[in-house]
Amino acid sequence: MRYILLFLMMLPLTVFAKSNLELTAQKALEWEIGKQSVVAIGEAKVEYEGTTIRAERITGYYTENDGNKNFYKLVAIGDVKITSVGSVIETQKLVYDLNTQVLTLTGDPWTRLTHEKAILSSKYPLTFNNKTKQAVAKNAEIKHETRVLTAPTLTAYFSQDNVFEKAIAAGNITLKTDEETLESKAAVYDAKKGIATLTDKVLLTRKDGTTLKGGKLIYDMKRGVTRLHADPKTGKVIGIFEK
Repeated sequence: MRYILLFLMMLPLTVFAKSNLELTAQKALEWEIGKQSVVAIGEAKVEYEGTTIRAERITGYYTENDGNKNFYKLVAIGDVKITSVGSVIETQKLVYDLNTQVLTLTGDPWTRLTHEKAILSSKYPLTFNNKTKQAVAKNAEIKHETRVLTAPTLTAYFSQDNVFEKAIAAGNITLKTDEETLESKAAVYDAKKGIATLTDKVLLTRKDGTTLKGGKLIYDMKRGVTRLHADPKTGKVIGIFEK
């Protein structure tokens, strides 16, 4: 059975006072009792534990106990924007498992997470664990201050107040700064310490033409110090310095 509550007098419609979240809409609410779901249509909005979700359409799925409705999953579609303290997420589709606190984000053309001074983006589906503050993305890039890290596989870690702390990248990764481009097969970028550690076939190219090759590179960005270790296979560090 479906009940449709239509838009009246430009006032938002609110559903279920006895529930664990507040779901509102400007145009209509569709309540499908048999499926235990509610669809908010037109400037839909959810308020849940300090997080606000806005979209063109939001569907909430719930279980019922003694007249109380407990929402366990949200599906938001169309210009999705998720905001909390220090964080903004923009995408086109959201599936939010409220029990595990895991968000699955699908963007067109991209999904973008903005956390303080860091922006993580990908055109492929991205997951974000709101409990552990960990994001996992494919073919993604993260911009932090003036640095850009891109990788086929990228995991980003944030503090509980949404400050970017660290990224672990794998594949053919690239780290670009104002003065150089670094390439390798794996990298750990510690945003708190300002240190990037690159391993496996490391190549550093500077704007002045200098190139360095080795097996491991530790770049202390705060001190401006780069330490290159030899490739374990060749036992060599190679440096080419342009005149």
